[in-house]
Amino acid sequence: FTQGPDGEGQRLTHPLLNCHSPAPAQSGNQVCYTQVSLQGDDDQMRLHLDTGRSEVVAGEKLQDECWAAQNGDGSVVAWTNYDRRGQEVDNQIHALLEGQRVALTNDPGNHSFPSVSDDGKTLAWMWIKDNNTDDRGVYLLKRDR
Repeated sequence: FTQGPDGEGQRLTHPLLNCHSPAPAQSGNQVCYTQVSLQGDDDQMRLHLDTGRSEVVAGEKLQDECWAAQNGDGSVVAWTNYDRRGQEVDNQIHALLEGQRVALTNDPGNHSFPSVSDDGKTLAWMWIKDNNTDDRGVYLLKRDR
């Protein structure tokens, strides 16, 4: 593990930024994380550890993109997308696949906390029924390539 001069973990994000929910790629070459703007909007970021360069993976206004997961080499990134424009909670699972943002769910309920297999072909997440938090389940998607 990389440590700072004081023996503690090394800070990766700027001290003035409000960041949370890190998700490193198993390859160790990048870390996804959620960055909160001054307006309280959560954006999904990716930090390339070899260059120190951060990029926005998903950052639409009035939508919170948070709780990311990525596959082993970081080529597939999935996150919880919370659309704050409506009156009801609308959490869906979105992903960055081959450079394109894709909505993977679009049905009622609270879809959250995705997990991606190392090869990027399997994605699982938690679902909660909108009006009954005792009704929860784990869902799975598989893709061919």
